[in-house]
Amino acid sequence: MAKKSPLQKVNEIHGSKEKLAKKVLAFLTCPENEEKEHFENRISVMSNIKLLRLLAANETLISKWKTREALVDVITKKHFSGGNADYAKKIATFSTSKLLDLERKKVKAVKK
Repeated sequence: MAKKSPLQKVNEIHGSKEKLAKKVLAFLTCPENEEKEHFENRISVMSNIKLLRLLAANETLISKWKTREALVDVITKKHFSGGNADYAKKIATFSTSKLLDLERKKVKAVKK
């Protein structure tokens, strides 16, 4: 069987790109320096594969950690056994995908 294209996946699972874009917009926050209408338009014209990746990253976050703050806490404790507020503050600004990558990363030694 041939591999399905991103368009086929979107139409099969979500019905249309517009419906998928609405699902993605539900969990993304608009940057402070961007108008809401421009942000929504930018998301609605994203590629199907990017929208699918964003949705998958959010679903992984929700299913394993429930909140971004919990994931940031897990990553911080993984890298610093006693915690590190500055590190946690910095990585809290990262995208969900980047946070998931940091969580998957193997840490050789825990810094004290």
